[in-house]
Amino acid sequence: MAILFFAACAALFVYLAATNDRGLVINGIIHLDIDSARIFYVVLAALSFGMVAMGAFSMIRLGSGTLHVDIDDDSITLPGKPTRPRPHRFMFAEIQRAWISRVSSQVFLTIQDAHAKSWLVKSHLADGEFDEIVALVASHVPPPRAELPVAKLR
Repeated sequence: MAILFFAACAALFVYLAATNDRGLVINGIIHLDIDSARIFYVVLAALSFGMVAMGAFSMIRLGSGTLHVDIDDDSITLPGKPTRPRPHRFMFAEIQRAWISRVSSQVFLTIQDAHAKSWLVKSHLADGEFDEIVALVASHVPPPRAELPVAKLR
């Protein structure tokens, strides 16, 4: 839905930039002449197109099934960020902090060491896998470095 929303925004801003025949007043404070208003609309259109591209990239990446977590005796490897798809390996002994957070309905496991910080979203994994990974990290990374309640989420 977000891709469709930003595509519609981009189309609207392109239309406004192409047909602009007067300036733009923003909140009665900022006054732009015709050329400045056209630049403003073009910038908003470019940002909207960027959001469409990021959304499409994320859908392709999530749909390709390339997100996986590798766990061995001394480390966990989490998938990279959408903008940096290279996975990052965290040695259990070097993890400085691991915690669970909730934003709206999304649940995240965040792991941080001296060099990187990465997260894993519960909705990107099959049922039960997230809880299994949290329990495994909690068993390898002792408190206070691991703030991982196994029974409940904060």
